[in-house]
Amino acid sequence: FFKQKTAYEIYQCDWSSDVCSSDLKMGTRGWIESSNAGRRFPADADPRLLAWTLDEMGKSDVNVMIASFIWTSNVDAEPYLPKIKTPVLAIYPQSGVITKEEHIDTLRNKVPDIRIVRIPLQAHSLQIIAPATCAETLLHFAARHDGMACHEQ
Repeated sequence: FFKQKTAYEIYQCDWSSDVCSSDLKMGTRGWIESSNAGRRFPADADPRLLAWTLDEMGKSDVNVMIASFIWTSNVDAEPYLPKIKTPVLAIYPQSGVITKEEHIDTLRNKVPDIRIVRIPLQAHSLQIIAPATCAETLLHFAARHDGMACHEQ
């Protein structure tokens, strides 16, 4: 999450490494299918939802997917967090395997105006599993800052 490599080091990634080459062999769909299990979605997720997500995410170019994964796994954003001057809403699962408590603590301690909301789920893809909860949370957060009432039209 908040790690140590520079953009230059990431650019110089050895694309023939075991991780990258195995991802290339599996392709986008294979990687997504293997990484969805127990990480992005709960174990009891609707199989149709998993199939839809696999179809949509599977449209991505495997090289872009690998580059994005490497970048998000290695970029150190922590020095920039105290410089954020706008209100921030962070929506996270109550627990999970991708985001760790130390990540939440770092955000809480380093971002000056952050509101952290924990959704009582373990799935990482909250926007897909709980879209209404995420949307309502965002509406109320925005209302606190723009003065517009949240209500149905």
